[in-house]
Amino acid sequence: MTDTNLGEVVVVKDKQALAQKAADSIVADLNDVIARQGAASWTIVGGSLPPVAYGILAETAADKVDWAKVSFIVGDERLAPFASEDSNWGQFKRAFLDKVPQAGGEVAPPPTDVEIEGAEAKADAIAQAYEQELVSKLPKTDKGVARLDIVWVGMGPDGHTLSLFPDHPSSTEPTDRLVAPTYNSPKPPATRITLTFKALTGAQKLVVIAAGEDKANRIKQAFDDPDSLPIGRAVRTVLESGGKVVWMLDEAAASKL
Repeated sequence: MTDTNLGEVVVVKDKQALAQKAADSIVADLNDVIARQGAASWTIVGGSLPPVAYGILAETAADKVDWAKVSFIVGDERLAPFASEDSNWGQFKRAFLDKVPQAGGEVAPPPTDVEIEGAEAKADAIAQAYEQELVSKLPKTDKGVARLDIVWVGMGPDGHTLSLFPDHPSSTEPTDRLVAPTYNSPKPPATRITLTFKALTGAQKLVVIAAGEDKANRIKQAFDDPDSLPIGRAVRTVLESGGKVVWMLDEAAASKL
């Protein structure tokens, strides 16, 4: 583990080792928060690697955390049926929730289980409803923002995180909302909801999980010039708000640091 001005950096050999490291870390993080606060929230992420970690947790950690005391939040979500491979929540549900029946928590699933066709007209109302769910169910920070105890995010090869994309209104238009719609996403499906930079001011710990050589250049750019990419800005937002940041990378993703 190496300390930097953008948080701690943990590098492991490959994707499988990274999934294992992430699974081990969330068990320790959630138990720590529950011990201190009585309950915890975990903001989950989609992508190809996190479901491997979710599967490891379901197989090896069902009895290592009091999952009934954990509220599960989705950092960003595509407006698509949960049964679709496009749904981050659906992916998490199949890999973990369906296999750990005691998992519960206070926060309801995101109201994004809709057909992709026609989703654009529903996105703003869905984002508002999910924000209200978070505001009503989660404790507040001393600044009055919904507290997000452990937040997992990924990073795309373009430097996007959550559904906040470079040079796109999702990341360039200021907002005081905690959850906002993303339209015309550069990646399909085009219509999504996402936590905003404002929401990240409530993050107590941000864990950036990234693997693969195609991420290396943007990770280096984020460290060199954080405000040039959404991932760098997200990390800076958490640190400036008093939160902790850990980058979990495989050797390929970390190769340019």
